[in-house]
Amino acid sequence: MDFALSEMEQSVRDLAKEVARNAIDDERSKELMASQDWFDQTCWQALADTELLGLGLSERAGGTEQGLLSVCLLLQQLGRRAPTVPAVESLSAALVLDAFGRDEDRAALKAYGQGEWLINCALHEDQSVDLAQPLLRLDGGLFGEKSAAPQTDRLLISARDETGPCLVFVDPAAAVAGVQWGTDGQPRQKLQFQGQPAHRIGGPEVLRYLIDRLHLLSSAYMLGLAEGALFMTARYVSERQQFGVPLGSFQAVGQRAADGFIDCQAMELALLEAAWRMETGRDHDQALAAARYFACEGGHRVVASAQHLHGGMGFDRDYPLYRHFLQMKWYEFSLGGARSSLARLGDLRLEEA
Repeated sequence: MDFALSEMEQSVRDLAKEVARNAIDDERSKELMASQDWFDQTCWQALADTELLGLGLSERAGGTEQGLLSVCLLLQQLGRRAPTVPAVESLSAALVLDAFGRDEDRAALKAYGQGEWLINCALHEDQSVDLAQPLLRLDGGLFGEKSAAPQTDRLLISARDETGPCLVFVDPAAAVAGVQWGTDGQPRQKLQFQGQPAHRIGGPEVLRYLIDRLHLLSSAYMLGLAEGALFMTARYVSERQQFGVPLGSFQAVGQRAADGFIDCQAMELALLEAAWRMETGRDHDQALAAARYFACEGGHRVVASAQHLHGGMGFDRDYPLYRHFLQMKWYEFSLGGARSSLARLGDLRLEEA
Protein backbone atom coordinates (compact mmCIF):
# COMPACT_ATOMS: atom_id res chain seq x y z
CA MET A 1 0.00 0.00 0.00
CA ASP A 2 1.18 3.52 -0.84
CA PHE A 3 -0.24 6.02 1.63
CA ALA A 4 1.27 9.06 -0.13
CA LEU A 5 -1.49 11.56 -0.96
CA SER A 6 -2.14 12.52 -4.56
CA GLU A 7 -1.85 16.17 -5.60
CA MET A 8 -5.64 16.50 -5.52
CA GLU A 9 -5.84 14.96 -2.04
CA GLN A 10 -3.13 17.32 -0.80
CA SER A 11 -5.10 20.23 -2.26
CA VAL A 12 -8.27 19.04 -0.50
CA ARG A 13 -6.40 18.73 2.80
CA ASP A 14 -4.88 22.19 2.47
CA LEU A 15 -8.20 23.80 1.52
CA ALA A 16 -9.98 22.07 4.40
CA LYS A 17 -7.26 23.25 6.78
CA GLU A 18 -7.62 26.83 5.56
CA VAL A 19 -11.43 26.78 5.83
CA ALA A 20 -11.27 25.25 9.33
CA ARG A 21 -8.76 27.86 10.46
CA ASN A 22 -10.72 30.82 9.05
CA ALA A 23 -14.33 29.73 9.58
CA ILE A 24 -14.22 28.09 13.03
CA ASP A 25 -14.03 30.66 15.80
CA ASP A 26 -13.61 29.42 19.39
CA GLU A 27 -15.53 32.35 20.86
CA ARG A 28 -18.47 31.78 18.52
CA SER A 29 -18.38 28.04 19.24
CA LYS A 30 -18.46 28.77 22.97
CA GLU A 31 -21.51 31.00 22.55
CA LEU A 32 -23.27 28.42 20.38
CA MET A 33 -22.56 25.64 22.90
CA ALA A 34 -24.06 27.78 25.67
CA SER A 35 -27.20 28.47 23.64
CA GLN A 36 -29.79 26.19 22.11
CA ASP A 37 -28.63 27.07 18.60
CA TRP A 38 -25.44 24.92 18.59
CA PHE A 39 -25.27 24.80 14.79
CA ASP A 40 -22.46 26.95 13.37
CA GLN A 41 -24.05 28.29 10.20
CA THR A 42 -20.96 30.37 9.37
CA CYS A 43 -18.73 27.29 9.32
CA TRP A 44 -21.28 25.22 7.36
CA GLN A 45 -21.73 27.92 4.73
CA ALA A 46 -17.97 28.21 4.34
CA LEU A 47 -17.84 24.47 3.60
CA ALA A 48 -20.60 24.94 1.02
CA ASP A 49 -18.98 27.99 -0.60
CA THR A 50 -15.73 26.05 -1.12
CA GLU A 51 -17.64 23.01 -2.49
CA LEU A 52 -16.37 20.83 0.34
CA LEU A 53 -19.88 19.61 1.25
CA GLY A 54 -20.09 17.94 -2.16
CA LEU A 55 -16.58 16.53 -2.03
CA GLY A 56 -17.57 12.85 -2.18
CA LEU A 57 -20.78 13.25 -4.19
CA SER A 58 -21.24 12.38 -7.85
CA GLU A 59 -21.45 15.06 -10.53
CA ARG A 60 -25.17 14.34 -11.02
CA ALA A 61 -25.63 15.30 -7.35
CA GLY A 62 -23.60 18.46 -7.78
CA GLY A 63 -20.44 16.98 -6.29
CA THR A 64 -16.81 16.74 -7.36
CA GLU A 65 -16.38 12.94 -6.99
CA GLN A 66 -13.17 13.11 -4.97
CA GLY A 67 -13.63 9.82 -3.09
CA LEU A 68 -13.81 8.65 0.50
CA LEU A 69 -10.19 9.41 1.36
CA SER A 70 -10.68 13.07 0.46
CA VAL A 71 -13.80 13.20 2.65
CA CYS A 72 -11.75 11.68 5.49
CA LEU A 73 -9.06 14.34 5.03
CA LEU A 74 -11.74 17.03 5.26
CA LEU A 75 -13.14 15.57 8.48
CA GLN A 76 -9.68 15.17 9.99
CA GLN A 77 -9.03 18.88 9.49
CA LEU A 78 -12.45 19.83 10.88
CA GLY A 79 -11.94 17.59 13.90
CA ARG A 80 -8.76 19.47 14.81
CA ARG A 81 -10.94 22.53 15.51
CA ALA A 82 -14.00 20.68 16.93
CA PRO A 83 -16.70 22.82 15.27
CA THR A 84 -20.36 22.66 16.24
CA VAL A 85 -21.60 21.17 12.95
CA PRO A 86 -22.92 17.63 12.25
CA ALA A 87 -20.33 16.95 9.56
CA VAL A 88 -19.87 13.19 10.13
CA GLU A 89 -23.55 12.26 10.08
CA SER A 90 -24.59 14.71 7.37
CA LEU A 91 -21.83 13.80 4.91
CA SER A 92 -22.50 10.08 5.52
CA ALA A 93 -26.21 10.51 4.85
CA ALA A 94 -25.51 12.50 1.67
CA LEU A 95 -23.24 9.73 0.35
CA VAL A 96 -26.00 7.16 0.88
CA LEU A 97 -28.67 9.30 -0.76
CA ASP A 98 -26.39 9.88 -3.74
CA ALA A 99 -25.67 6.15 -4.12
CA PHE A 100 -29.19 4.77 -3.59
CA GLY A 101 -31.67 7.65 -3.79
CA ARG A 102 -34.06 8.65 -6.55
CA ASP A 103 -33.21 11.15 -9.27
CA GLU A 104 -35.10 13.85 -7.39
CA ASP A 105 -33.10 13.04 -4.25
CA ARG A 106 -29.84 13.59 -6.14
CA ALA A 107 -31.21 16.81 -7.57
CA ALA A 108 -31.97 17.96 -4.02
CA LEU A 109 -28.38 17.16 -3.03
CA LYS A 110 -27.25 19.99 -5.30
CA ALA A 111 -29.03 22.41 -2.97
CA TYR A 112 -27.53 20.56 0.01
CA GLY A 113 -24.05 21.09 -1.41
CA GLN A 114 -24.78 24.81 -1.57
CA GLY A 115 -25.77 24.89 2.09
CA GLU A 116 -29.47 25.52 1.42
CA TRP A 117 -30.80 22.59 3.46
CA LEU A 118 -29.51 19.91 5.83
CA ILE A 119 -29.71 16.13 5.77
CA ASN A 120 -28.79 13.87 8.67
CA CYS A 121 -29.43 10.35 9.95
CA ALA A 122 -31.05 8.81 13.03
CA LEU A 123 -30.29 5.20 13.98
CA HIS A 124 -30.65 5.14 17.78
CA GLU A 125 -33.50 3.50 19.67
CA ASP A 126 -33.97 3.08 23.41
CA GLN A 127 -34.93 -0.59 23.04
CA SER A 128 -32.23 -1.69 20.58
CA VAL A 129 -28.46 -1.27 20.98
CA ASP A 130 -27.62 -2.84 17.60
CA LEU A 131 -27.74 -0.13 14.93
CA ALA A 132 -28.21 -2.79 12.24
CA GLN A 133 -31.31 -4.25 13.92
CA PRO A 134 -33.89 -1.44 14.31
CA LEU A 135 -37.33 -1.94 15.82
CA LEU A 136 -39.09 1.03 14.18
CA ARG A 137 -41.69 -0.46 11.79
CA LEU A 138 -42.36 0.52 8.19
CA ASP A 139 -45.86 -0.70 7.36
CA GLY A 140 -47.53 1.74 5.00
CA GLY A 141 -46.10 4.42 7.29
CA LEU A 142 -43.63 4.58 10.17
CA PHE A 143 -44.58 3.31 13.64
CA GLY A 144 -42.33 3.52 16.70
CA GLU A 145 -39.68 5.77 18.24
CA LYS A 146 -36.18 7.09 17.61
CA SER A 147 -34.02 8.75 20.24
CA ALA A 148 -31.16 11.25 20.01
CA ALA A 149 -32.22 12.28 16.51
CA PRO A 150 -30.48 15.46 15.28
CA GLN A 151 -32.38 18.60 14.36
CA THR A 152 -32.42 18.73 10.58
CA ASP A 153 -34.55 19.28 7.47
CA ARG A 154 -34.55 15.64 6.29
CA LEU A 155 -33.53 12.36 7.91
CA LEU A 156 -32.37 8.95 6.86
CA ILE A 157 -33.87 6.59 9.45
CA SER A 158 -33.34 2.89 10.05
CA ALA A 159 -36.53 0.85 10.22
CA ARG A 160 -37.86 -2.67 9.67
CA ASP A 161 -40.40 -3.90 7.14
CA GLU A 162 -41.62 -7.36 6.12
CA THR A 163 -38.26 -8.12 4.47
CA GLY A 164 -36.08 -7.08 7.43
CA PRO A 165 -33.98 -4.01 8.30
CA CYS A 166 -34.15 -1.11 5.86
CA LEU A 167 -33.38 2.58 5.46
CA VAL A 168 -36.00 5.26 4.80
CA PHE A 169 -36.00 8.96 3.93
CA VAL A 170 -38.39 11.13 5.92
CA ASP A 171 -39.34 14.65 6.96
CA PRO A 172 -39.10 14.47 10.77
CA ALA A 173 -40.99 17.70 11.55
CA ALA A 174 -44.32 16.07 12.43
CA ALA A 175 -42.72 13.39 14.65
CA VAL A 176 -40.87 15.56 17.18
CA ALA A 177 -41.92 14.55 20.70
CA GLY A 178 -39.30 16.21 22.91
CA VAL A 179 -35.83 17.68 23.18
CA GLN A 180 -32.80 15.64 24.24
CA TRP A 181 -29.14 16.61 24.59
CA GLY A 182 -26.18 14.68 23.27
CA THR A 183 -22.93 14.17 25.14
CA ASP A 184 -21.36 16.54 22.61
CA GLY A 185 -23.74 19.34 23.63
CA GLN A 186 -25.82 19.07 20.46
CA PRO A 187 -29.60 19.46 20.90
CA ARG A 188 -31.35 16.32 19.71
CA GLN A 189 -34.90 15.07 19.54
CA LYS A 190 -37.14 12.24 20.58
CA LEU A 191 -39.17 11.19 17.55
CA GLN A 192 -42.50 9.34 17.75
CA PHE A 193 -43.93 8.03 14.52
CA GLN A 194 -47.61 7.14 14.18
CA GLY A 195 -47.97 6.35 10.51
CA GLN A 196 -46.02 9.23 8.99
CA PRO A 197 -45.11 8.58 5.34
CA ALA A 198 -41.55 7.67 4.39
CA HIS A 199 -39.68 6.69 1.23
CA ARG A 200 -37.81 3.38 1.41
CA ILE A 201 -34.23 3.81 0.16
CA GLY A 202 -33.12 0.18 0.46
CA GLY A 203 -32.74 -2.94 2.59
CA PRO A 204 -30.11 -4.24 5.02
CA GLU A 205 -27.26 -3.79 2.53
CA VAL A 206 -28.04 -0.06 2.27
CA LEU A 207 -28.29 0.28 6.04
CA ARG A 208 -24.89 -1.46 6.32
CA TYR A 209 -23.54 0.96 3.69
CA LEU A 210 -24.57 3.89 5.91
CA ILE A 211 -23.18 2.35 9.12
CA ASP A 212 -19.85 1.62 7.42
CA ARG A 213 -19.53 5.21 6.28
CA LEU A 214 -20.47 6.51 9.71
CA HIS A 215 -17.74 4.30 11.20
CA LEU A 216 -15.14 5.45 8.68
CA LEU A 217 -15.94 9.17 8.72
CA SER A 218 -16.28 9.24 12.52
CA SER A 219 -12.83 7.63 12.78
CA ALA A 220 -11.40 10.40 10.60
CA TYR A 221 -13.09 13.09 12.68
CA MET A 222 -11.94 11.46 15.94
CA LEU A 223 -8.37 11.45 14.63
CA GLY A 224 -8.70 15.18 14.08
CA LEU A 225 -10.17 15.68 17.56
CA ALA A 226 -7.25 13.77 19.08
CA GLU A 227 -4.66 15.68 17.07
CA GLY A 228 -6.23 19.01 17.97
CA ALA A 229 -6.23 18.10 21.67
CA LEU A 230 -2.60 16.97 21.42
CA PHE A 231 -1.53 20.20 19.71
CA MET A 232 -3.19 22.26 22.45
CA THR A 233 -1.53 20.14 25.14
CA ALA A 234 1.92 20.49 23.56
CA ARG A 235 1.55 24.28 23.53
CA TYR A 236 0.22 24.38 27.08
CA VAL A 237 2.94 22.25 28.71
CA SER A 238 5.60 24.19 26.78
CA GLU A 239 4.37 27.52 28.14
CA ARG A 240 2.97 26.65 31.59
CA GLN A 241 5.62 27.06 34.29
CA GLN A 242 5.87 24.98 37.47
CA PHE A 243 8.79 25.21 39.90
CA GLY A 244 10.37 27.71 37.52
CA VAL A 245 10.47 25.39 34.48
CA PRO A 246 7.98 24.40 31.73
CA LEU A 247 5.67 21.51 32.63
CA GLY A 248 6.80 19.71 29.50
CA SER A 249 10.32 19.41 30.84
CA PHE A 250 9.16 16.88 33.43
CA GLN A 251 9.76 13.34 32.21
CA ALA A 252 6.34 11.98 33.19
CA VAL A 253 4.57 14.81 31.35
CA GLY A 254 6.69 14.31 28.23
CA GLN A 255 6.05 10.58 28.25
CA ARG A 256 2.29 11.07 28.53
CA ALA A 257 2.28 13.47 25.58
CA ALA A 258 4.52 11.12 23.56
CA ASP A 259 2.08 8.26 24.16
CA GLY A 260 -0.65 10.50 22.74
CA PHE A 261 1.42 11.09 19.61
CA ILE A 262 1.87 7.32 19.16
CA ASP A 263 -1.88 6.80 19.56
CA CYS A 264 -2.57 9.41 16.85
CA GLN A 265 -0.13 7.69 14.49
CA ALA A 266 -1.87 4.33 15.05
CA MET A 267 -5.28 5.92 14.49
CA GLU A 268 -4.12 7.49 11.22
CA LEU A 269 -2.54 4.32 9.85
CA ALA A 270 -5.64 2.21 10.57
CA LEU A 271 -7.89 4.91 9.08
CA LEU A 272 -5.88 5.17 5.86
CA GLU A 273 -6.01 1.42 5.29
CA ALA A 274 -9.77 1.28 5.85
CA ALA A 275 -10.39 4.30 3.60
CA TRP A 276 -8.15 2.89 0.87
CA ARG A 277 -9.90 -0.48 0.95
CA MET A 278 -13.38 1.05 0.86
CA GLU A 279 -12.51 3.50 -1.91
CA THR A 280 -10.94 0.83 -4.13
CA GLY A 281 -13.73 -1.72 -3.62
CA ARG A 282 -11.63 -4.20 -1.63
CA ASP A 283 -12.85 -6.21 1.34
CA HIS A 284 -12.82 -3.70 4.17
CA ASP A 285 -14.79 -5.14 7.09
CA GLN A 286 -11.79 -6.08 9.24
CA ALA A 287 -9.84 -2.93 8.40
CA LEU A 288 -12.85 -0.78 9.25
CA ALA A 289 -13.40 -2.54 12.59
CA ALA A 290 -9.70 -2.03 13.38
CA ALA A 291 -9.92 1.67 12.46
CA ARG A 292 -12.91 2.14 14.72
CA TYR A 293 -11.15 0.30 17.55
CA PHE A 294 -8.05 2.49 17.35
CA ALA A 295 -10.19 5.63 17.00
CA CYS A 296 -12.18 4.78 20.15
CA GLU A 297 -9.35 3.39 22.28
CA GLY A 298 -6.62 5.79 21.14
CA GLY A 299 -8.95 8.78 20.98
CA HIS A 300 -10.08 8.21 24.56
CA ARG A 301 -6.49 7.99 25.79
CA VAL A 302 -5.43 11.16 23.99
CA VAL A 303 -8.26 13.42 25.18
CA ALA A 304 -8.09 12.00 28.73
CA SER A 305 -4.34 12.67 28.84
CA ALA A 306 -4.91 16.15 27.42
CA GLN A 307 -7.39 16.89 30.22
CA HIS A 308 -5.02 15.60 32.89
CA LEU A 309 -1.98 17.49 31.57
CA HIS A 310 -3.99 20.71 31.43
CA GLY A 311 -5.16 20.30 35.03
CA GLY A 312 -8.19 22.43 35.89
CA MET A 313 -7.77 24.46 32.70
CA GLY A 314 -8.82 21.43 30.66
CA PHE A 315 -12.32 21.55 32.18
CA ASP A 316 -12.79 25.32 31.82
CA ARG A 317 -15.43 26.07 29.18
CA ASP A 318 -13.61 29.27 28.31
CA TYR A 319 -10.91 27.02 26.88
CA PRO A 320 -11.70 24.94 23.72
CA LEU A 321 -10.30 21.59 24.90
CA TYR A 322 -13.60 20.55 26.46
CA ARG A 323 -15.27 20.47 23.02
CA HIS A 324 -12.71 17.90 21.85
CA PHE A 325 -13.38 15.76 24.93
CA LEU A 326 -17.19 15.88 24.69
CA GLN A 327 -17.31 15.27 20.95
CA MET A 328 -14.85 12.39 21.28
CA LYS A 329 -17.09 10.75 23.87
CA TRP A 330 -20.14 11.15 21.63
CA TYR A 331 -18.56 9.51 18.60
CA GLU A 332 -16.92 6.84 20.73
CA PHE A 333 -20.13 5.58 22.33
CA SER A 334 -22.94 6.56 19.95
CA LEU A 335 -21.60 4.24 17.23
CA GLY A 336 -20.28 1.51 19.54
CA GLY A 337 -17.13 1.81 21.64
CA ALA A 338 -13.75 0.09 21.48
CA ARG A 339 -15.05 -3.20 22.88
CA SER A 340 -17.85 -3.32 20.32
CA SER A 341 -15.38 -2.75 17.47
CA LEU A 342 -12.98 -5.35 18.86
CA ALA A 343 -15.82 -7.88 19.20
CA ARG A 344 -16.85 -7.28 15.58
CA LEU A 345 -13.25 -7.73 14.47
CA GLY A 346 -13.07 -11.01 16.39
CA ASP A 347 -16.30 -12.25 14.81
CA LEU A 348 -15.00 -11.40 11.36
CA ARG A 349 -11.77 -13.28 12.01
CA LEU A 350 -13.70 -16.33 13.18
CA GLU A 351 -15.83 -16.27 10.03
CA GLU A 352 -12.65 -16.23 7.99
CA ALA A 353 -11.02 -19.14 9.88
